[in-house]
Amino acid sequence: MRNIKFLILLLLIGIFTTGCFIKVGTSPVGKHGGVFVSEDAGLNWANISRLLSVAENASFLGTDISTMTYDPQVSSTIYAGTVKNGIFYTLDSGRSWTQTLTTVGTIYDVAVHPYNKCNVFAATGGQLYRTLDCARTWQPVLLETRPDEILNRLAIDDSDSPVLYAGSNMGALYKSLDRGESWQSIQFFESGVAEILIASDDYNDIYIGLFEDGIMKSTNRGASFVSITEDLHKKYSGFADFHKLVISEEDNSLVYANTYSIAKSYDGGNTWKLINLLTPPRSVYIYGLAVSSLNSDVIYYTSHDTVYKSIDGGANWTTTSMPTSKVLDDLLISPTNDSLIYGGAANKVK
Repeated sequence: MRNIKFLILLLLIGIFTTGCFIKVGTSPVGKHGGVFVSEDAGLNWANISRLLSVAENASFLGTDISTMTYDPQVSSTIYAGTVKNGIFYTLDSGRSWTQTLTTVGTIYDVAVHPYNKCNVFAATGGQLYRTLDCARTWQPVLLETRPDEILNRLAIDDSDSPVLYAGSNMGALYKSLDRGESWQSIQFFESGVAEILIASDDYNDIYIGLFEDGIMKSTNRGASFVSITEDLHKKYSGFADFHKLVISEEDNSLVYANTYSIAKSYDGGNTWKLINLLTPPRSVYIYGLAVSSLNSDVIYYTSHDTVYKSIDGGANWTTTSMPTSKVLDDLLISPTNDSLIYGGAANKVK
């Protein structure tokens, strides 16, 4: 019996790893969660939440996705963290998925080592986990002892790969100099950490998104921070309420989504320009946000029921309906193909 199951599994692997990618077409909107893909720049979407399993029709369609990230070395490898079901990862651009780290609660963030793809870190709330063997086994490397604190953000310094940063919902920022073996507190912000990004053109520059206080920036690897959005907090109501922040690899421009609208900076946050959206400021909740690594004028964002796309930096927009009755809260654009986009579905929060 074990031999039969093994042969079936090999057959499934052969099916999933040969031939063309899943054909994407328009399908009725359903209550499905999991991961969606568009191969035609957002015009059509398909759910690709199929598990690599001997069980027939095994999938994670009902799962809420909390975070998604690429392997920096291999863009066909994607990690999708979930609210209740651990991590799902694919090695073949979404043809099939494998589940891991299933008993730790919500996966808030995942970071992959830039030079060793088998070293992966996961922020799981009370603990930070690490695998050194490509997700076969996991070990806790940071335990948060305060009962209300959630470790929710991670970043790896690509220029100095032993250096990691972790943030919490209570405003703590931690730093490790030895791949997570030991940690130090380097900053306590007044608002919870919502994002940690490191500039690819200058690894001294670290951007911290704060849930209720916009964006802080360090130019000395976390030794000190200053606000780069404070001047706009009073001018635009809701500008301090952080939603998403992304950096384009093409020109290192910043795109910042908040309760008020979306703004862009070409100079590291010294100045900001509001992007003209189709909707008035504060009129829609912005969930997902993505900017092309090949062309920073290509921008996607999502609201309750719509996917918005611009190819000219926000001067003009096209829209398509959300492919699920949930919302694509996390968006990834392929680093090598602007037309290939992934979306993680989750429940609406507003």
